[in-house]
Amino acid sequence: MARVYYSATSAGRNTTTSTTYQNQVSLTFTPNASKKYLILWGCLLDNDSTTNDSRARLYHDTAAAARQTFNFEAKDATDNYQCAGAYIYEAPGSPSCQSFRVQYSSESTNTTGCQDGYLIALELDAADLYAVQTAEQTNGSSTFASVTTDLSLAAGDWLLLFSGEIQNTGLCEWRIRDKTNSVT
Repeated sequence: MARVYYSATSAGRNTTTSTTYQNQVSLTFTPNASKKYLILWGCLLDNDSTTNDSRARLYHDTAAAARQTFNFEAKDATDNYQCAGAYIYEAPGSPSCQSFRVQYSSESTNTTGCQDGYLIALELDAADLYAVQTAEQTNGSSTFASVTTDLSLAAGDWLLLFSGEIQNTGLCEWRIRDKTNSVT
């Protein structure tokens, strides 16, 4: 069965010294009524500063809201950072045209480069499983959001994706854990 999906890409490199977000790639589509969509997005950032951040975000124009934001401070001017995320969008019963953008900006007067932007909106069906946690949690001096879900998967091949935001100035790690087999 074919999936309903929409996509847009922008491979070219653009730069800015502005603190105002610039558009790298945009995706506009009219969703089907009462359907859920997995919005996958990403871009590659570079930065000429080791003291000021480069920023990227998924912006939902129709809702006038940032859905995910990433800030990166380069260790050196040759660093590149892959920003990527996933967001679940739920269409109302009478949907209107929706617009999402991958945007980038600089923290100060540093030059931020952005390239290889992409957006994909994949319509989910009843067989698709997902879990979402949007509330922040704090562990000591680190703030984190975690999600735990129990999935009963039939034998076969499965694709597991996860996405999240970390607010941390030190080292951090991500894990997908199979609780049944105690495997990380």
